[in-house]
Amino acid sequence: MNILAGPILFIRAVILLLGSGKLIKLSFIPGIVSCISTIGIYVLLDQNFEWIAQFIPGLLALTQNFGVFGSLISGILTLLLAPFVVMLLALPLCEPIAAEIDSQQGGEEVEQGFIQGIISGLMFSIKLILLGLSVSLVLTATAIIPVIGLFTGLFNLCVWTPLIVSLDTTDFVFGRRAYSLSQRFKILLKRPLNTISIGLLSAPLLATPFLNLIGAPIVVIMGTLYARQLETDLGDK
Repeated sequence: MNILAGPILFIRAVILLLGSGKLIKLSFIPGIVSCISTIGIYVLLDQNFEWIAQFIPGLLALTQNFGVFGSLISGILTLLLAPFVVMLLALPLCEPIAAEIDSQQGGEEVEQGFIQGIISGLMFSIKLILLGLSVSLVLTATAIIPVIGLFTGLFNLCVWTPLIVSLDTTDFVFGRRAYSLSQRFKILLKRPLNTISIGLLSAPLLATPFLNLIGAPIVVIMGTLYARQLETDLGDK
């Protein structure tokens, strides 16, 4: 297990992306969609913050006393929620990038039919995002509880969201092998520190406007490399 797995794969992904004109071209549309999505989320939250703050005791009073505080909270909420939106809207557009990297790394696709492949991939993404977002929203809501909120907030930021992001970015490889959700959980949790390290680095790359212009493709390359590494190291070919 290696907590530096994320930075190491990040460097490898950047080198692969910048060294390939084909990958750069394939990254253009996903990057634009990622950036527009995160900006849209921030603007939506910021413009409607007073309405949202009504449901959180004491938050509205704080924002009235400290004007900048509302924008700061909107930014934090964007970082928490944006990865899930980008996973839904932009990462599926990175499939050609992942397929290229997977093929370069010696991966083989399990034949399951074109339509079946689309359906299974879509169903997995929907299930994963619903699961990840619902738990994340509950954890975010409990963050206002003294003491407990600190632990639930840290768990959300440092464990839950990184795990879901890692699951989604490795989907391009594991989906081609027709692995189930439980199989993917089992494989990733065999290397928990590696998985969390990669997810921790990937989440802000997906959620930060403008950075995600290249961040989203880089995250997909990282996830693809990690999935192939797990298959090789753990013998799950």
